[in-house]
Order: sequence, then structure tokens, then C-alpha cells
Amino acid sequence: MKLKLSLNALALLFNLNLIAQDLIQIEPIVNPVHQANKGKITFMGAIIPIDQYTEKDFLRSFELKENVDLNVRTFLSNSLTNELHKLAPQLSSSELNKVGNFRYEFFIDDSLIYAENLHFGAFGEENKNKVTVFRVPLLST
Repeated sequence: MKLKLSLNALALLFNLNLIAQDLIQIEPIVNPVHQANKGKITFMGAIIPIDQYTEKDFLRSFELKENVDLNVRTFLSNSLTNELHKLAPQLSSSELNKVGNFRYEFFIDDSLIYAENLHFGAFGEENKNKVTVFRVPLLST
């Protein structure tokens, strides 16, 4: 059976076109793979540093079996804090980081089998403030 995975990083947040200034200054996105894939989530079999990651490394399918690695790489156009700020501009970065985080959803054959809203402390405030590309291990041998 093929496993279809989906990571919803509060997709609504990353597609909003509300007028709001960024709360936190982030570094410009200069990596060409990041530039070309903003707003996308990719899967990879091995841990590949972002500066070596190419579209050839993107998994198009995955067979779930024993002793395999599966990682997700998420490309954001802005930090989570800045996206949360669009929804609640009256809150400080610390307040936003206490009420918002990512949500994971796992599907098999188009059926939701697992969903989790990450605890507000997961991922760390500094990461939520500044990071726009990150890797999450899903399966590790």
C-alpha cells in the first residue's frame, strides 16, 4: 500500500493576502530551491542539507516498510510568527507564539488517519520568528 502524507502548516495562514506589516524581520530567501517552492512541502528519503537539496531529491511516492527513512522539508514564504501576526495584529510575538503553531495531518488513501496540533512550545519561539525552511523527520532508522 502506498502511503500518502500531507502536512498542513496552517495553509490558510500562508495564503492570506491581508495587509499587515511583518512583525519580525526575516532573512531574504535566496536559495533557488526555496524560491521555486515557497508554500510547498516536499518529502525526502535521506537527510540532505538545504544547500545540497535539489528537486531531483523530492520523493514522488513512498512505500511504507521497515527500516526506511522519511523526512519532510517545508518551504515557507514568511515566518510562522509573521503569518500569525496577520490574523492577530494586536498580539506581540511572544503572545502569538503561545497561541499558534503548526498542524500535522496524515492520510492513507485519502482518509485522515492522524492529526496533531503541535503544542505551542514545540519548534521554539526563535524558529517560529525567523525560520522559513525546515526539515522534520517522520521515520528514522
